[in-house]
Amino acid sequence: MQMDTDGLLGTGTIARLSRALVQEGLVDMFSSDNHGDSRSLATARDWLTEISGAEHAELLTRTNAMRLLAGEPMLPVPRLPAAGGIFGRLREMFLSHR
Repeated sequence: MQMDTDGLLGTGTIARLSRALVQEGLVDMFSSDNHGDSRSLATARDWLTEISGAEHAELLTRTNAMRLLAGEPMLPVPRLPAAGGIFGRLREMFLSHR
């Protein structure tokens, strides 16, 4: 699945759904209309690098897009790490025992 970064970084229902899809590893790559403002791919890359690391950001913003254009299968995208804090750790603990 390709996700436009405008939905990911916004507010409201679409943003919550977008982030949930990314958190579950269901998004293969990011896209952007690249208006030069907060809707750019760089903003999404910075957000992802902050919460998950450069490797995850590279996979969603560059690697899988390059593989798609080259006619190669995209690489699987892992789930995001659990949110910080006690509630994030509790959520991860309960979800891992499903």
